[in-house]
Amino acid sequence: MSTNNAINNGGVVMTVYTSNNTWTKNPRTKVVNIQMWGGGAGGGSGRKGTAGSSGGGGGGGGSDFLCATFPASFFGSTVGVVVGSGGGGGNAQTTNATNGISGSVGGNSSFGNLTVEGAPSPGTGGTTTNSTNNST
Repeated sequence: MSTNNAINNGGVVMTVYTSNNTWTKNPRTKVVNIQMWGGGAGGGSGRKGTAGSSGGGGGGGGSDFLCATFPASFFGSTVGVVVGSGGGGGNAQTTNATNGISGSVGGNSSFGNLTVEGAPSPGTGGTTTNSTNNST
């Protein structure tokens, strides 16, 4: 997630967040541009089969994205930032002739009251037939 703050003297301050934090508005900020992604979904694990009967897991889906510009007055002096975590991949199988396990969904990201949904479609576990790839 990132924010670009247009400062009234012509400068721009860019802040990139990779973990939860608090954004503090510069008193000279006039415009705030937000670019925010939700967490991607995890991929599925592969099938552990006997010779010739294994299959790979499907890829996890992508999340929503927001790019929006607001006047600085839209926000208070501080805003909570939540960076959505990526979904976990399916656990590997250790027993022969066992289908793979699906991944998990991605987490939501937010900047104050603005929220971007995490990816709702994890990859499915591998089988002896084709697996689903949920990438978007």
